[in-house]
Amino acid sequence: GVWLKYALAVTGVGMPAKVLSIFFLLSLLVGCQTTKYQPVSASLYLHDELFPEHHSVPIETMDEVFAINEEMKNFVDKHVKVRETQKEQIKMLAEGIFEHSDISLLYQNNANTIATETFANRAANCLSLTIMTHALAAYAGFGVDFQQVDIPELGYVETAPAC
Repeated sequence: GVWLKYALAVTGVGMPAKVLSIFFLLSLLVGCQTTKYQPVSASLYLHDELFPEHHSVPIETMDEVFAINEEMKNFVDKHVKVRETQKEQIKMLAEGIFEHSDISLLYQNNANTIATETFANRAANCLSLTIMTHALAAYAGFGVDFQQVDIPELGYVETAPAC
């Protein structure tokens, strides 16, 4: 349009450059107009039948993941619920989990377990620790919830990183 003629005239671009610029802009516009979205079926790429043993791996329900047992309830009752203020209760829950004196929880990078297994095994990675802590805090009566935080991956480390 008019703005292109003005821009080309102001910059002093000659006739061959004007034609080339117009051709370039038109090709971009035509290219954008001819691009069509074509949905692709996931079945073209996902072939579960090639992995027959995938049915042998149990997938826990959310209730199973966050369930707690009597030993976990006793831990919360003994260390957390005896405190008067919620601030003291939260502090005692954190100390009880992270201090080696109460449950001796160790970091293990492949410990992808549900809350009860994490508590029983006394080993956790970041995810299983979060699940167990959520379950214990919910039983203690704290208002707990998850938040999604997008953090880019910086790399993979074979050794045990800090959570």
